Amino acid sequence: MATQITDGNNGIVGVSLNKRLNVSSRTGSRAYYVARDDGLCYTWTSSWSADTGEEVFYLKNNSKTLLLLIDEITCSSVNAGFFEIYTTTDTAAGTTVTGKATNQRIGISADASALGNAEVTGVTPAVADRIYLCRNAANGRSVINVKDELILGQDDAIVITYTGSTGIQDIEVTGFFEHEDA
Repeated sequence: MATQITDGNNGIVGVSLNKRLNVSSRTGSRAYYVARDDGLCYTWTSSWSADTGEEVFYLKNNSKTLLLLIDEITCSSVNAGFFEIYTTTDTAAGTTVTGKATNQRIGISADASALGNAEVTGVTPAVADRIYLCRNAANGRSVINVKDELILGQDDAIVITYTGSTGIQDIEVTGFFEHEDA
């Protein structure tokens, strides 16, 4: 007896004359499917006038069961700036930034701690812990497209520092939660 594959609506999936499975698919980022199916995709944003050498953004995964996968980090500034992203185990303090669910229909709160919109304190980044860096021109924008490769487990955190002339800088982090075996 041959194995049959159904399409979810009790229809049998087709096979071509040369014995190949006929399929069509849609492709989108993993973040798209997590947002659509589970409602667990978020953005965190921060915008304020920072001085050179300040820690400008912090993000920590608080989930005991889910990984936080970072899809993209965008850094921009009014003045030419240099942004560095570090892993950290330090206890940070600052102004809370609430993650915004990208699927507004579901609207589940993010199980993460984020700080920004003012200086983040209590963190001392070490060069050995730097994982990404970017530089942009005045009024420029840099996108670090990590494509889910930056993975934060329970209590893992990142901090972003800014070096440049005092002025407005903006940070946007997009990420999603997923089980380790997904």
